[in-house]
Amino acid sequence: MKTIKYVVYKEGKHYISQCLNVDVSSFGSSAQEAIDNLTEALELYFEDGDTLKSYQPIKETLWGESHIRVSASVIEANHRHPACDRNNQIHNKAIRIRTGEV
Repeated sequence: MKTIKYVVYKEGKHYISQCLNVDVSSFGSSAQEAIDNLTEALELYFEDGDTLKSYQPIKETLWGESHIRVSASVIEANHRHPACDRNNQIHNKAIRIRTGEV
């Protein structure tokens, strides 16, 4: 059994649930549905024994909010992605931040 940490937030009409230990997320029409869907997705994800290698234990979580400068074109691109593409959006934004493009 693994302990997972996740975050849930609202985007449009959906609630997005994102696991912090592995790159898996889901969504639902309510926060609880998003959590239930994430749990199911994680169970399916971990059925493959090789995926256990990607599990990152997290002992402590902190919540924060920061303000960063982003260009208008990046903001417009983010709003065009549907909720189900959220993983790619977050990943691509993280790459842009790391490479200094944001």
